[in-house]
Amino acid sequence: MTEVDAPYRLAWTLAGQPQSFELAEAEGGCRLVFTHVIDDLPAAQTATGWETYLSRLEPHLAGGYLLDEEAHKPWRVIHERYAERFGVDPEPGRRWAAENLPAHQG
Repeated sequence: MTEVDAPYRLAWTLAGQPQSFELAEAEGGCRLVFTHVIDDLPAAQTATGWETYLSRLEPHLAGGYLLDEEAHKPWRVIHERYAERFGVDPEPGRRWAAENLPAHQG
């Protein structure tokens, strides 16, 4: 941990990469801002993984549950969007998805 300002900010560094969660008041609730400074990791895969994991937060806060399999359904679509946005080669992520996700998912 590099910074703790409970309950507003939690920051840490993992593998030399700064990451943080910040909470701020927003109309009717709060806003979560997650930051991960990605350097040499496969950026599109990393961003897709975070979006997939964080997609489970809203159903949880509403008293529900999103199964891991359901959360990963759009993984391929999300990954392609990040690869294009970041201007990186999508092939490593495509290979990972082919080896780790059911063929019928996103």
